[in-house]
Amino acid sequence: TKMKDMRGGLKPLIRDPNIFQTGAIFKLPKLEELPEEFSFDVPFPVKNQGSTDFCSAYSTCGASELQENVELSPEWSFAASKKLTGDPENWGQTLRDACRVLTKWGSVPKSRVNVPPNARLIEGYNTDLFDEAQKHRKQSYFAVTGPYTPFDNIRANLWHFRAEKRGIIIGLVFGWGLEEKILSGIKEGFGHAMYISGWTPQGLKVVNSYGPEAGENGVHIVTPDVINHFIPKFGAMMFLDEEPEKVKPKMDEWRWGRASAWGKFVLLLRRLFA
Repeated sequence: TKMKDMRGGLKPLIRDPNIFQTGAIFKLPKLEELPEEFSFDVPFPVKNQGSTDFCSAYSTCGASELQENVELSPEWSFAASKKLTGDPENWGQTLRDACRVLTKWGSVPKSRVNVPPNARLIEGYNTDLFDEAQKHRKQSYFAVTGPYTPFDNIRANLWHFRAEKRGIIIGLVFGWGLEEKILSGIKEGFGHAMYISGWTPQGLKVVNSYGPEAGENGVHIVTPDVINHFIPKFGAMMFLDEEPEKVKPKMDEWRWGRASAWGKFVLLLRRLFA
């Protein structure tokens, strides 16, 4: 795949005050506790999305594969996300809605999927795949936050959840050549989703979805300036096995503690009319 063949496929994040936040619920490690270098092993060959706009699904499936150790179908996940948002012919997807698929329906092993000619339409897939997907359903997804910069919040969260192999899904504007190993400086391009498997002293290890020819065996090093610039626009997400009904009261308590007098009034109204 050449740079001119890439389509990306990521929309800017929709602001949603109800998204759970890791920094509000968990005590993250101090930066001095983090090692200079850390990485998860990526269990399957890096996939290639080709000329599709399915990057959001490739990134959510890739992050989930770290935990599941089962190769998943990004085609089915993207079609399911379009069923969820009701806009199958519209370009791309947000990280929030890509993550919602895995918490609402789950994901499907690649071995169970025959990809139809129009892979973005869920009607072309076997209907029993929704039952199969439940075996790989996540309980919740969180915005990756914390007390540091977006770059260091990501590192702190990766380290905090390292035993569970929780990869982090991110978005940025991709304007580099696919062959470039280190991505630095702000470029013009298109919204693109990828997932993070670790870090080096130079930056985060980010797994692309354009085959092993991208970066080094499909992985780029993305420097802090790029991460800190784009995460506020596109977001950073991770899947956690936390029951939503137990997390919501903690999030409400956190929001209440940070709210102004007017903010507390708005929170009260939300509770009354939820």
